[in-house]
Amino acid sequence: MRQARSSTGRAILRSLTFLLVMLVMTVPAAAKKDPTKKQSSKVKLAQNYYLNNRLAEALSTLDEVLKEDSKYLEARQLRGQVLFGLDAIDDALVEFDRVLALDKGYTEGRNWRAFALVQLGRYDEAMTEYERALKDLTYPTPEKIHANKGMLYRLMKRNDEAIASLEESVRLNPSYVKGFYELGVTWAASGDMEKARKQFENVIKMAPNAPEARMARDRLDRMVTPS
Repeated sequence: MRQARSSTGRAILRSLTFLLVMLVMTVPAAAKKDPTKKQSSKVKLAQNYYLNNRLAEALSTLDEVLKEDSKYLEARQLRGQVLFGLDAIDDALVEFDRVLALDKGYTEGRNWRAFALVQLGRYDEAMTEYERALKDLTYPTPEKIHANKGMLYRLMKRNDEAIASLEESVRLNPSYVKGFYELGVTWAASGDMEKARKQFENVIKMAPNAPEARMARDRLDRMVTPS
């Protein structure tokens, strides 16, 4: 009887040992999946903070994500944009450099890197980055890069090239309101107020509630009313 109980006890012990082994094997697998989902959720939360201009909260959330995974590309990219929004341009540039170190073909990171270089007055370097970005034929919104390039040409007082870039921008996307607005600004900078007026009126007609429409109305008012 004692031997039978002993055999039963050993069988139960073996069963418990098997269950514990299974638990030890399955918990790490679950643990590997959950952090990825958790990190993805945190990046989405940070993006929501960013879009609502809650930049400090966005930065804190992204830092948590990157503490767990320093190579999380989307988190790095968004962190650079948040830093840019906080006017920490040098720090943002470092972050975009890290993005491109992770993936040199990540055009969004290159476009933002160029934008940061413009803010730092490093125009030639920025132009080189825009040119590289435009070589990516898979990038879904090349009109934005052409517009950025056009605005940079305008800063460099190269208005003819600025107009050419902005016209290419709106050719690629005829509904790109910002492209038309910047084209109007560039025509005004070139001294052709009639062509500028046409672009501003076009912006208001296309998207009357857009921020660009408000700015276009202000520009038109200044044309009519001497300062």
